[in-house]
Amino acid sequence: MHWMAPGNNDGSSWTDAFTSIKTAIGTASAGDTIFVAAGLYLASTGDKNEYISLKQGVVIFGSFIGNEDPITQE
Repeated sequence: MHWMAPGNNDGSSWTDAFTSIKTAIGTASAGDTIFVAAGLYLASTGDKNEYISLKQGVVIFGSFIGNEDPITQE
């Protein structure tokens, strides 16, 4: 399942969230934070051997519903 954001898929908000973790990481720079919605994310190509490379200095938080504020809220 991919997060189904109805907006621009540019990562600027939950509505405009990236629909691919790989794309989000590829766009991020050191010092950025990526918030990942709860769910199961499959390889975009369908290849179970596909991998995602993490970037140094990019923080990833996961399992969000989409209405948490601040990030420490459970």
